[in-house]
Amino acid sequence: MLSPEACTKYNDFVQKYQRHIYPMLAARMQRLLSGCDVSRTLDLGIGPGDLTVYFAQKNCSQIDGLDINPCMLDLAREKIASFDLTERVKLVQGDVHSLPYPDASFDLIFSYSCFHHWEDPVLGLQECGRVLKEGGCCTWSIPIRM
Repeated sequence: MLSPEACTKYNDFVQKYQRHIYPMLAARMQRLLSGCDVSRTLDLGIGPGDLTVYFAQKNCSQIDGLDINPCMLDLAREKIASFDLTERVKLVQGDVHSLPYPDASFDLIFSYSCFHHWEDPVLGLQECGRVLKEGGCCTWSIPIRM
């Protein structure tokens, strides 16, 4: 897990070098989801919250942002509040290997730049399948129907 200092450095890096990526990813996700009924979304490994903010601006769904690191959640909380999205984005501390949700909770699960941190990717993907509604969609760089 990253230290508070490392979380801040990562956020600074994102703001300096990756800020342009998130609006494009959010727009692409929205295009891929056109015609789909997405009322509840999960962002796995929300980090400092950039992709969630841009996605929330393009989509009306309720979004849960999950991260194992409380420092990342603090950064995300500040960013989400600055965009007045606290009513629609709920932050949850948790582990992808044991998601704190009942079966079939989400229409969409997305994650960006997090998969390589998962200790057991197979278990993490099984958890995604468990909490995803039938016909729902998981997306990393391409959508995967489960």
